[in-house]
Amino acid sequence: MDYFNNNVGRKIGRNQPTGIFILIEAAKNAGDLRYLSNLTLKNGFYNATNSSILIPTNQ
Repeated sequence: MDYFNNNVGRKIGRNQPTGIFILIEAAKNAGDLRYLSNLTLKNGFYNATNSSILIPTNQ
């Protein structure tokens, strides 16, 4: 997930170095980024579980 989202951010930044916040926000709203569902909190960190899946950010 982090590698995927970082890659999307790098591509956006490489093509348009100014106004990056607006472009990243647009990518998030369009579902171009991903997040993990079904996390569990353990020792102050969120961890993936067997039921964790990557979800597009617009869902």
